[in-house]
Amino acid sequence: PSFPELERKIKKSIKDLEGEVFPKLNWSAPKDSAWISVSRTLRCTSFSEIALLLKSADSLVHDLSHAYDSCSDKSSSRPLNFYLALRSWYPSLLPEREFRCFVRDHHLVGISQREVTTCYPWILAERKSTKNLIMEFFEKKVQLQCPRKQKHACIWPLRFNCKKEQAWNINYKGV
Repeated sequence: PSFPELERKIKKSIKDLEGEVFPKLNWSAPKDSAWISVSRTLRCTSFSEIALLLKSADSLVHDLSHAYDSCSDKSSSRPLNFYLALRSWYPSLLPEREFRCFVRDHHLVGISQREVTTCYPWILAERKSTKNLIMEFFEKKVQLQCPRKQKHACIWPLRFNCKKEQAWNINYKGV
């Protein structure tokens, strides 16, 4: 199949994002298909690389087709529409520097490694300084975004650069 209009829009977006992108859907990313790319990462510089990653990702097929199959509470459902999101590629941001932070009633109640399939020994060795850095970032940048409603919860992913000197809020999601 050929999708010339989609290909044109994606090429323009890649150019606008300085030539290197990380592709994902609004639901999830093709995290299990990095093995098939030439760089062994999710970094893409062309429409064909994006298409290859998306077609090769078993995780996307599962999320699009079967994400709620095992749920007993069917009150939640998958999004009605899916879209492709392209983000600038940041080579200095590594999976082992990504965390998922949990907030309940305006307090940071949990921090977990975002990439759970690999053990990174430095996390255990540097847990105190990492926790302090995350707490400081939460208090200065995130806490004010979390509404002070009773029983309110939010989840936000956070990334550090290689030297842990700068942190980024990837995207804030109130739940």
